[in-house]
Amino acid sequence: MVDQLLDQHHDDPSVGIAYIYFNFRWTNKQKLDDLLSSLLKQLAEGQSSVPDSVKELYGRYVETQRRPPEQELLEALRNVASLYSKLFLVVDALDECQVSDGCRNAFIEALINLQASTGVNLFMTSRFIPEITDKFDKKDWLEIRATKADVERYLEYHIRKSSHTIREMEEDITRTISDTVDGMCVLRILG
Repeated sequence: MVDQLLDQHHDDPSVGIAYIYFNFRWTNKQKLDDLLSSLLKQLAEGQSSVPDSVKELYGRYVETQRRPPEQELLEALRNVASLYSKLFLVVDALDECQVSDGCRNAFIEALINLQASTGVNLFMTSRFIPEITDKFDKKDWLEIRATKADVERYLEYHIRKSSHTIREMEEDITRTISDTVDGMCVLRILG
């Protein structure tokens, strides 16, 4: 999805694209201010010069070497988002976002508010988890379920390209993973 968006809009500076891929192994990098900062950085880098709101935010906190509060990051993100005529935010594996300290709920809320105020196009993937899916209108969902055979073909292809040790365990790996796959929910909120 991200590659397609980047290819499709690579020479159009009026289109902004930012993305986040969650991984349960990176929970130490999944604090709300890190996530907002990542989106802000990606969108600011798409501009021909550093946006004034980013310069101002940096200026307020460079001396103290502290991170800006989440509300100020959100405001700067809103300001930079408004510089684009069209904006796409892609969030993959939202279900793997850290739940402790309310990060996932706060991040979802921030994205929904950003969409409401700027018209950003959101594309998010997640497993079906009520704490996530309940935050979105059912009409915005697109259910994608890989069949067991799809998962097995995918795994067989990648295992064959792997080391000898992994190839020896191919049957166990394929069976275990394909038995535990439980579909994916794509949450799209188009601006």
